[in-house]
Amino acid sequence: MRRVLFGLLAVFLFVSPVMAQVGGFSQTGKVTHDLEATGFTIGHPSLPLNSKVQVVNTLTRKEIEVTVISRVAPSADRIADLSPSVWIELGLTSSSEVRIYSKTPEPQRPVTQSVEKPAEPAIVPPVVLPPVPQTSQAQVLPPPVPVPDVPVPDVAEIMAQFTTMFLETLIELEVRDIEEARAAREAREVREARDIEEARAAREAREAREAKDIEDARIAREAREAREAREIEEARIVREAREAREARMIEEAARIAMEVREAREAREIEEARIAREAREAREARMIEEARIAREAREAREAREFEEARIAREIREAREAREIEEAARIAREAREAREAREFEEMARIAREAREAIEREEAARIAREAAIARAALEANPPASPPQAAPPPVQQPPAIPPPPATAPTPPPVQQPPANPPPQTISPTPPPAQQAPAQQAPVQQPVINVIPGLPDPNNGKIYNLQVGAFASIESAMDISQKIRNVGFDVFQEFNGYTYRVLVKDIPASMVYFAAQRLGIVGIKEIWLRER
Repeated sequence: MRRVLFGLLAVFLFVSPVMAQVGGFSQTGKVTHDLEATGFTIGHPSLPLNSKVQVVNTLTRKEIEVTVISRVAPSADRIADLSPSVWIELGLTSSSEVRIYSKTPEPQRPVTQSVEKPAEPAIVPPVVLPPVPQTSQAQVLPPPVPVPDVPVPDVAEIMAQFTTMFLETLIELEVRDIEEARAAREAREVREARDIEEARAAREAREAREAKDIEDARIAREAREAREAREIEEARIVREAREAREARMIEEAARIAMEVREAREAREIEEARIAREAREAREARMIEEARIAREAREAREAREFEEARIAREIREAREAREIEEAARIAREAREAREAREFEEMARIAREAREAIEREEAARIAREAAIARAALEANPPASPPQAAPPPVQQPPAIPPPPATAPTPPPVQQPPANPPPQTISPTPPPAQQAPAQQAPVQQPVINVIPGLPDPNNGKIYNLQVGAFASIESAMDISQKIRNVGFDVFQEFNGYTYRVLVKDIPASMVYFAAQRLGIVGIKEIWLRER
């Protein structure tokens, strides 16, 4: 019984590699293309050599049949090694995945008498094992069936045959692997030799080309030298001919009379005139060409400057549109907030101005009463001197009314109105005592003048122009500290600082607030 089991095991070990060729195998993963072989071949860690399998590109679904010709080491990064032909045929990349599977053989159909089919080639010779008698008492045996007397083969002989066939198959596979490795090595050596031969041929071709280039350069140099020598010889011949002609002319001049010499002199003068005219014409032509070139250069520079100016204006216009669009959204909220702030400031300024006027009137009346009492108590011996006139403060511009439902028609200002001055009103805490003389406040010039507060226009207030960006940034920060929105613009050589988006009704109050930070002059620029 033990021998029969060993025989079945040997048959299974012998048949199982062959069965892997015919079905039941499927594997998916990445592959490499380092196999040094031609044709549709692959190397696999476990598939039988010379077996046929299918390789499918999982992305394009393209499929070809390949032959396993070598072994590769098992790896987690690849499932097989493909030949370059398979790699190119399937259109694979380093990130592509393939599926390797073997086709399941179709069951053999019964052969009818009308159709004859060729017999399938046997992969493994069929083996018929004798029935093994079962000695287990627990098994229920079928009723005995009469069996003809058949001689029982020797199990040891069958085992020996199976062992021999198994060893021969292993030896044959090993020999085939060695032969295939030798053939692959010879193919690689042939390819390397071909590559070396191609490199040598390329080097020889390059050297031949370089030699040809050197020869062409030598021929060109010799031709150039010959041409230069020929030109020198021609110049020498021309010079000798000219010298001979001049000698002949001198000899003829000595031999013939004065008329010939005069004719020759006249001819030389004419030739000199012609040469001078030609030189003058050439110089004039050169001057004209230089003038045309200069004009073309100036025109080109002017065109480039004009294009740069247009590009700058387009960029400035685009930036202005972007800034205006960004400011338009915040301007409405800021105008409402500033309107409330300016209205509050106007109310405070009005109350302060009224208090100052009342205090000033009381002080003047008190001083007049003191002066009259002093005169009555001590009459002067001499005629009294005239008292000095009181110091006049610049007239303050009244603030615009808070509400103007029906404003009266405003008289249009002249084309060039004189600049108006605004005296910033100090807060009541900063007023001088009644006994001291009033202090003159700084005057703010508004150019060309205060606008009509009811015209509904928006203005940018230019508070200065500076040669350095540092000065412009300093004054901009001071103005921001009192609550204004400030921006700068560069105009050629100066940096202008402007207070942005001030309504006409708020220009007066904005001027008063700017006077606090030391601004002396404001230019109105309508948006």
